[in-house]
Amino acid sequence: MLWGKKKPIRYPYYSIKDPFLFGSPKWEEHYGEDGCFPVRTEQVVLLEKSPRGIAPSPPTPPKLTREQKKAQKAEEEERKAKEALEKWKQQNAAKAAAEQKIEDTPTPVGIDVERKLPPFDLRDLPKTMKKVGYPVTSQLLEKWFKGSAYAIPNSEQKKKREWEMGLIRVEDELVTLDWALKFGEMKEVLKDLLTEGMRENTVADTKNLPKPLWVKRSVYHKDAMAIAKKKIEEKIKTDFEEDRIFNFSFSTRLDALDFRTFEQKWQFQRIEVKATKTVKGYTTVPTDLTLAVGNCALYAAVGIVVVTGERYWDYDNSKGLKRRCFEPIAEMTHVFVYLKDDFEVNPKDKEVRSQYLGHWNLDGVIISELAFISDLNRKGTSEPFRNYPIWGVKGTPMPVYTGKDTQALQDKALYYPIYNETFDAWRQKWRHGQDFITVTKPEFFKLDKPMVFKLTKLCSPWERM
Repeated sequence: MLWGKKKPIRYPYYSIKDPFLFGSPKWEEHYGEDGCFPVRTEQVVLLEKSPRGIAPSPPTPPKLTREQKKAQKAEEEERKAKEALEKWKQQNAAKAAAEQKIEDTPTPVGIDVERKLPPFDLRDLPKTMKKVGYPVTSQLLEKWFKGSAYAIPNSEQKKKREWEMGLIRVEDELVTLDWALKFGEMKEVLKDLLTEGMRENTVADTKNLPKPLWVKRSVYHKDAMAIAKKKIEEKIKTDFEEDRIFNFSFSTRLDALDFRTFEQKWQFQRIEVKATKTVKGYTTVPTDLTLAVGNCALYAAVGIVVVTGERYWDYDNSKGLKRRCFEPIAEMTHVFVYLKDDFEVNPKDKEVRSQYLGHWNLDGVIISELAFISDLNRKGTSEPFRNYPIWGVKGTPMPVYTGKDTQALQDKALYYPIYNETFDAWRQKWRHGQDFITVTKPEFFKLDKPMVFKLTKLCSPWERM
């Protein structure tokens, strides 16, 4: 080791502490002699394991002739002799420098190491996540690793185009709405979506709809109701003009089987869900839902609509003409609700640096003191979790060691930093790593107060009596 006689400087860090019986997991602070110190090394998280999680076997070396073996042995002996001489020179130079130095000071940030550290491969991250209590996120990450290389565009316009073209894959099996509602304040968010502003129940002018509808309100907001009314009206008008049915009441259950079409055709409201809403209690320890969806949204779509209204024949006796007319009244009794989010690891255009995702190894995760403070201060904001660098000059990513024995550098006490860019590097190397959209299957919810819309009168073309 090269840090001299003094012990390396230790820095505070936080690990997840599970409750003894009841309560929520909490961040436990480690400081002073229990802190960690950065390790200055060129070693980083390995990217050697393939999409299947297996390191490729080294190629079988060709068989050497007797002459080649003899020459190889001579080269190896010469190399060892040069290395021994160079090491002797370095030791003498280091000894001379140490003797001249009056005060032995520790390295300001981190320590240098001469030997190879215990490794950690990015492909092993799902195993660690499952081990520490993130099973669904682990499965989502496995799907990301195994999919062919694809990055969801940062541009909303390009993303929309690729979504409509079917280039963005949909994952609707691993995350369910029932599961998501078990976390944090998700039930309260759902309640806000379905009940807030229910007493108002006023409809805005459908000719002046907001674009886009990024509202943090419920299905009863006048702008949302205006969009729902317009979608319902278009459906009833089409059915009336085609004269295919007598009962105009309908359910969108069958449409929900094709999610892309269903969302475009029937979605009319959404409410944003910040990551801080998915944690439990006052803690900022991320839950499985936090890591699986991050900042996401709950969406509402038209569900069941009961259509009534007066039907009659309209006559023009002076011209001998008649036509069918219908003055529909639509009552929406149920809505579909689903959760949707991008599962992607791409640095955003406005990010100063790639988002920091914690320090990991095969046994768990820790975060820096700055990252912990970041989590506390981001309550009620849209900033991503732990978007701060850890220890080092200007946030230089380094492995850190949390153990007592500074000479051992044991596997369980050595943690490697992981950033979004770490995943991007793996994707470029293996041509795998597929971003996708995580969606829960739409679920029916009965409205406490049905939405009633008096729609535009519909009439067929005039015909002879």
